Amino acid sequence: MDLVGTWTLEAFEMVAGDGTVTTPFGDAPIGRIQYSADGTMSAMLGAPDRPALGTRAGEATDAAWAAIAKHFVSYAGSWTREGDVVRHEVAVALIPDWIGTTLERTIGERDGRLTLTVEPRVPGGRSQRLVWARL
Repeated sequence: MDLVGTWTLEAFEMVAGDGTVTTPFGDAPIGRIQYSADGTMSAMLGAPDRPALGTRAGEATDAAWAAIAKHFVSYAGSWTREGDVVRHEVAVALIPDWIGTTLERTIGERDGRLTLTVEPRVPGGRSQRLVWARL
């Protein structure tokens, strides 16, 4: 499957070791991931029902910012592919810990959709499965 292009998020699932599936961003998450032919990429995804700030962003409280950031992920950088694995080299991110790291995803296909799977980081942890449709 060719990754180059823009994709829209259809599902974000967390899969526990016992097979239990949860959807931390709800049943209709929002998001885009873009893979450019020049090797750059960006991703943004989140819950569609995050609370509005209700004011100008510069005047919002720390608690309001925390509430909207809790269910949102954003990062950008470069990407490489080797077989069924894509690696995202993170240059900028909402989560500072990710900057300078490599995020590895396993590529799959489900009903013509791109699936990216993130394996658990610890034994017995949850994997993540993201389903994307070409925009």
